[in-house]
Amino acid sequence: MKPKLVSMQALIGQRGVNLVERIVLDMGSRWVPSPVLDVGIDGVIELCDPTTRAALGIVLHVQSRATEERFTAETADSLEYLCQERDLDYWMQGNAPVVLVVSRPGSDEAYWVSVKDYFADVKRRAARRVVFNKTRDRFSPGAFHDLMRTGTSREVGIYLAPPRRRERILTNLVTVRSFGDRVFVADTDYRTRGELWDALKREGYDGGGEWFAKERRLVSFLDLREPPWPKVCDRGSVDDFGVDEWAQAEDPDRVRDFVRLLNSALREKLYPLVRFWSDEDVFAFTAGPGLRERRIRRTGARSGGRVVFSEYVSKRSSRRVAYRHLAFDAQFRRYGDLWYLEIVPTYLFTTDGRQVAGRNGEYVAAMKRLDRNEAVRGNLSTCVEVLTRAPGFFARDYPYLSFGGLVELDLDVGINDQAWLAGGEVATAPEHESDEADGLWG
Repeated sequence: MKPKLVSMQALIGQRGVNLVERIVLDMGSRWVPSPVLDVGIDGVIELCDPTTRAALGIVLHVQSRATEERFTAETADSLEYLCQERDLDYWMQGNAPVVLVVSRPGSDEAYWVSVKDYFADVKRRAARRVVFNKTRDRFSPGAFHDLMRTGTSREVGIYLAPPRRRERILTNLVTVRSFGDRVFVADTDYRTRGELWDALKREGYDGGGEWFAKERRLVSFLDLREPPWPKVCDRGSVDDFGVDEWAQAEDPDRVRDFVRLLNSALREKLYPLVRFWSDEDVFAFTAGPGLRERRIRRTGARSGGRVVFSEYVSKRSSRRVAYRHLAFDAQFRRYGDLWYLEIVPTYLFTTDGRQVAGRNGEYVAAMKRLDRNEAVRGNLSTCVEVLTRAPGFFARDYPYLSFGGLVELDLDVGINDQAWLAGGEVATAPEHESDEADGLWG
């Protein structure tokens, strides 16, 4: 009697199914093989959240085709598979998505296509031929998100928990390393900062503005007992506080006053390279000499640096429409016992390097629509570079405010950047009818 034999093709076919099952399990999903009486579907994939392992209720039918020979029309980049007409009829008529996987189990190669999506094209349907790209169509655990899009209608929203992986996050918080040692408070007859500046100028004062007036009281990092301050305040009323009494105060009014004092020091520290525009409530880089372009080079960098001031010229009329300044919003924040400066990069547009342009808001909004992560990060780094740069050879360190680097955090979860970018929209410059707006994109 002849022994019963298992055909080589049956073994290869089962190895192909086993390869599909292994890949599905590696992506954290379920594989359910078809019963013996299958009629063209080898199994079902039920997708599961890769992080929580929660079943998502998304199922895809799978037809496996395996060989250990060369694929049809195989090259280094592609291969082909010719479908049988009756198989196509069966795959296309049902209501479930069908995935065709062709594989070479001996080399762990597998490639896939969504049958109904691929053959929605009439010409492809008539030809019955699938052309696989070996890079794009690789069937691997990394195909999870593409499989999920194949199996999910556009009307259904699916939330996937962040993957469990550590990720280093760069915040927009700069540590405040130090500020003035003392805070001085004294009575004064002057009510506003402008009145005080006028009085100080009459006394020949050429010092800094690390002070403010409030309710006929003068608050400063500067010693108000020293000239010329007794000329503008009551020397006998001067109170001298250790800075921690203000920096770590619980009283909200005192905390607000300390922030106001820090802001005055910040303006002094950055001027004249960076100036505060009070009407827009932003710090912005000033123009280069003669309104020339200004660049900031990072310490130790060899490149030409980042442009922080430049002019915009209309493409249509070849005339200047505005000047663009790199700018930032700055807010002092206390978390626990530590102080930070929160920086949000933005832009400022002026007509002459000083006067805010009438369409500043429109221009700023357009720039922000165009900016991507790398641009924002580069702008943030440039702002921090100016805040933390060491003084020059002949300059002394500013005594009333200094900064450390940006705060970085380690998180136990992360974002799949490829999946995030795949779902993002690419911003384009809005259409403008006016010549002035056209210059924004020059």
